[in-house]
Amino acid sequence: MRRTKETAAVPGWRAGVKARPHLGQALEAGLGAGEVRAVLDGDAYGATVRSGERDAAGLGVTGVPSLVIGGGPPLSAVQPPEALTRLLKRAVRAEGAVGGA
Repeated sequence: MRRTKETAAVPGWRAGVKARPHLGQALEAGLGAGEVRAVLDGDAYGATVRSGERDAAGLGVTGVPSLVIGGGPPLSAVQPPEALTRLLKRAVRAEGAVGGA
């Protein structure tokens, strides 16, 4: 991570970034240091994350990245672009047949 005005405002920024790689990415994306620390140190989004985890588990997702297309079973999103394109086109065709779009 490169040192910027924003990262320089974070005490021990190099050690913090090494221990928390997302800190550096967030700062480079332009988020404020205080906001980043508050999110990383707190539980402001914890309930939302746990809810998403429960929803994913209910769909059968066991790893990331995963895709659930058209209510079908979860698929690994680590596939060649051509395979993903075929899956999405198939889902669009199926939705058009069912939804009349």
